[in-house]
Amino acid sequence: MKLAKDSPSTADYNYKSLVVITGASRGIGRAIAVAVAQRSKAGSNENSPILRGTITLVLIARSSLDETERAVADASPGAAVQIESHRVDLSDLESLPSAVGPIFDR
Repeated sequence: MKLAKDSPSTADYNYKSLVVITGASRGIGRAIAVAVAQRSKAGSNENSPILRGTITLVLIARSSLDETERAVADASPGAAVQIESHRVDLSDLESLPSAVGPIFDR
């Protein structure tokens, strides 16, 4: 990522990253959550154009996210990672707006 000539330094900003992972209760979704958590360890994301500063992991799945939450916590001790877990069935189109809307209303 290159800054425009007249842009302020990236050091002037307090970065926050929001990472939304669906299917986070197992398999690839859980693996992605753990990988993001590992990447967020102090100092490892300083040069990342995507993961900067405090990272909020929004985990979405139909089933329990307890194991994923534990795996993320184990993968990122001392890191600036916040976890939000939401049990939502994304295939239920009728309830989708009311289930997902609050996640993105920030």
